[in-house]
Amino acid sequence: MVTALGNLESRGNNMSDLFITSKELFHNHAPSFNFELGEEELVAKAIAVGFVTQVNNPKSTVVGQPEYLYMVNSDYRTMS
Repeated sequence: MVTALGNLESRGNNMSDLFITSKELFHNHAPSFNFELGEEELVAKAIAVGFVTQVNNPKSTVVGQPEYLYMVNSDYRTMS
């Protein structure tokens, strides 16, 4: 489970890569932003700062509506 931006220890194409959905990203990180950002806004911010990278999800079950996965950047460091 992801508990804070940047507290991860996986990188590259390893079995330890962490992939999350936008819902998981929102549920884990919305409290850090006082719920001021919606799910899409939080995902956009995470992509913009390099915390996650959007990847395709070949197992999306909704026809015509791709469900994206996001790979967490384990090298991401928050600014202190």
